[in-house]
Amino acid sequence: MSLEESGFIIFVDRAHVKWQYLRPEYKTFILENGRYQFFDRENNQLMSGSISPGNEQIIWDLLCAPKPGQVSRWEEKTRTIQLNVDGGSGPQELKIRITSDLLPERVEQTAASEVTHVYQFRNYRTGVTVDAREFTLDLPADVEIIEQE
Repeated sequence: MSLEESGFIIFVDRAHVKWQYLRPEYKTFILENGRYQFFDRENNQLMSGSISPGNEQIIWDLLCAPKPGQVSRWEEKTRTIQLNVDGGSGPQELKIRITSDLLPERVEQTAASEVTHVYQFRNYRTGVTVDAREFTLDLPADVEIIEQE
């Protein structure tokens, strides 16, 4: 089964990332200083916790490595990074296709449950000033908060 989602992502720096899903469901993921918040509006839930330094480093190695082949298996013909991660919920496979500018354009994430999430990135803009309020969630008063470790 494959799920394709769309929205936008903001990379301010290593400590500030926001991923706003718009379709098929409205969700928001914010990573700030090693802590994350994930708001699922449909289920009225906020999950928050910390990303381990090791997992955070994998993310940044993939996004910032000058030569992606140094951090994982690299397929030159398709410009795809392949990475197998053994996460807390079981093994996952990531396939990250990058542009000639070393920017991710498509990510396929296949979990142990064999569900594949596909993320596509387009319309990159750089040097954009981001308001600090981008990293503040406006939550409903009755939101269920789930603190994860």
